[in-house]
Amino acid sequence: GHRQGRTDGKGDSQNPLCRRHKAQKEIPSPDSGRIDRSLIMTIADANTVEDDFISFGRIVRTQGNKGEVRVAFDTDTPEDFYKFLEQGAYLALPDNSEPKPIEVEDVWLHKGFVIVKIKGVDDMNAAQRLRGAQFQIAHNLRPPLAEGEYYLDQLIGLKALDAETGGELGSIFDMKTIAGNLLMEIQKPDGSVYMAPFVSAFIRGVDLKKRQIHLLLPEGLDQL
Repeated sequence: GHRQGRTDGKGDSQNPLCRRHKAQKEIPSPDSGRIDRSLIMTIADANTVEDDFISFGRIVRTQGNKGEVRVAFDTDTPEDFYKFLEQGAYLALPDNSEPKPIEVEDVWLHKGFVIVKIKGVDDMNAAQRLRGAQFQIAHNLRPPLAEGEYYLDQLIGLKALDAETGGELGSIFDMKTIAGNLLMEIQKPDGSVYMAPFVSAFIRGVDLKKRQIHLLLPEGLDQL
């Protein structure tokens, strides 16, 4: 189980593969200013998918003297971290050894970090040896999302179709966050690439089973 605690922060890790994303309601302003390159994050930057496991938190230090560890969580909220744990967590040590399944005895929030007590880790020395280890989950066991929410890697590769004509607009080559705005990088059939905001005003439907996204884009956007 887990104890309730403050929800005033999260770790500094950024993993788009375990965060929820939905179409923004507003179209980003074209006058938002110069793009800060440090704010650009792509799926490739996450570098967390190895052998179908996804990291959703990292042990940063010990907590107390009874084996608890402090975790910087990669999920949107601590509650999402708890859900990932309940799906069946693994621990990957910094030595790159095979992730091993773990049993969690307790978990709670403390000063913006999640504190976890792992079964069999009962003192500070044992906990210290886990510093830098990653909490992981099998890729196909990520918790299901609410309607209209997606993991970014679910969107990559979708065929983009014109919602009115059914014509092919290309395919989503990548998803990028630029200055706080989520953008689709769409590769046209001729190989050229353009960007389109992932906003509800442009999206008419997403079909993950058919691997299609139906878009109604402003005229000329694919020429920018």
